[in-house]
Amino acid sequence: MNSKTIDKRNYKLHLYKTDKFKSVELHVVLTNEAKEDNFLISALRELLYLTSGKYKTKRDRFIKEEDLYNESFDIMTDRYGRMNSIDISCMFINPKLVNDDYAEEAIKYPLDIFNNPIFDEDRLNEVKDKMKFNFKRMVERPAAYAYRQALDLYFDDPLDNVRFNVEDKIVDTITMKQIEDKYNEIINNSNVDVFLLGDYDDKWIDFIDNNLKFKSVNKELNNYVCNPLTNELKTKVETKPGINQAQIYNIYNIPKLSGGDRVYLALQRLIIGGGQTGRLFQIVREQHHLCYDIHSSFNAYSCNYYIYTGVDKENVDKAKELITEIVNSMISITDEELDIAKNKLLNSYESIYDSLEGIYNRVYGEILLGRIPLDEEINITKQATKEDIIKTNEKIILNTEYVLKGEE
Repeated sequence: MNSKTIDKRNYKLHLYKTDKFKSVELHVVLTNEAKEDNFLISALRELLYLTSGKYKTKRDRFIKEEDLYNESFDIMTDRYGRMNSIDISCMFINPKLVNDDYAEEAIKYPLDIFNNPIFDEDRLNEVKDKMKFNFKRMVERPAAYAYRQALDLYFDDPLDNVRFNVEDKIVDTITMKQIEDKYNEIINNSNVDVFLLGDYDDKWIDFIDNNLKFKSVNKELNNYVCNPLTNELKTKVETKPGINQAQIYNIYNIPKLSGGDRVYLALQRLIIGGGQTGRLFQIVREQHHLCYDIHSSFNAYSCNYYIYTGVDKENVDKAKELITEIVNSMISITDEELDIAKNKLLNSYESIYDSLEGIYNRVYGEILLGRIPLDEEINITKQATKEDIIKTNEKIILNTEYVLKGEE
């Protein structure tokens, strides 16, 4: 990727210059170690959406955003292995296009919010209500609930599975003092990386310097969680009222992935479970008519790979049997399957440049998550052989079988 990094000592600034888009994106990313109280980060996020020193209400924020040509603001949280990522971001129209030199205000706006929280006790119930609403929306979908339960079974160490969204009984225990303490912990114990993408002006770097009040601790963080390879399969069948279709999650151990292995696993996933051409779809759905959806995916940082489907409860055993057969069938791959998978992966690389979001995600991955350079990944994809994918498939070891179904 055509990005440039400037070490500002207090933080690292990553620049990506392009005039292809009308907008500019700014991301201030704080990374730190995941902890059991990760849910307090969600509480802080919801509080900052509600109020801050300069924008006491959401209405104040929305008025400011409208003045800034509908600038957007967001705080996103994610976890990569045992590393948290807190992304304070905004997107604004390039000032050149509106003949208004408002870039300093646009850059200052999201930092004003994060720099100046108000730990108002009167807002605590609103924060908790929003957290409960988010959790309910997430787990009310059977597939999402089942995936959450399957991961609980899969991980050996609870710290490997800490979450931002938690049950109501935990939310009820949160105090405003805990949220304030978590904020202070974040700003004093995080690495700080700033990403500026678009047709920016060099003077904007000074605007970032002037408004970024917290400093990077420049700490090495562990991006990976590797569950021990299991000799004993963990299984669980759970019944729950209102489940019309049984949910099946098979979760597999995978090793920490090198650049090439990650590409080979991506190709494997496309062959076995990547849409309508995948073996899972063709056999379980098209040939045996057992399901509507079936697919596979992997998390390179939590070092797991899963296969998911939803079937009628009387077909659970048949679906599990077919999944096992299909995984075992990957000892043989056709030239056509390999070509289709390569074309899909190469097309996904091309689509990275279709949006600033796509470019940012790629730059972020290379800088903070250790992904190899895009051109190298493309070359590995083009040169990948059937043998490479078969060898990678051999490293996938079934760890967990979880089934959620309705009551008898």
